[in-house]
Amino acid sequence: TKVLEVAISTPRNVARYVGGYRWEGTEYDSMKGADGSIDPYMSGPGYLLSRSLAHAVAVDDINHSVLYMPYGSSSEDVDMGKWFAHANRTHPELKFVFEVMQGLTKAHELPGKQ
Repeated sequence: TKVLEVAISTPRNVARYVGGYRWEGTEYDSMKGADGSIDPYMSGPGYLLSRSLAHAVAVDDINHSVLYMPYGSSSEDVDMGKWFAHANRTHPELKFVFEVMQGLTKAHELPGKQ
């Protein structure tokens, strides 16, 4: 499947954020964080984070990720964009990739969905 191909082909030093549609964060006021900040983000039925990006957000940067109220929003899509931007600023050891890939989450491509 396309999801597995993307996951398997991503080297460990690459923080990859892949989705079906990219928003710049400037299209609507509701896309701003509580502090007025904007960051691009992915939206749609799903998106993919590489293992290194997931680790950066959920382990290395856990305090920043959990304490999102001052900069975050009511949208997890918007918050993921902010977490990606933060990781990009704080993890110089990783190569960051923000990528639109159409057809990433078609039901027939997801494991277990036939």
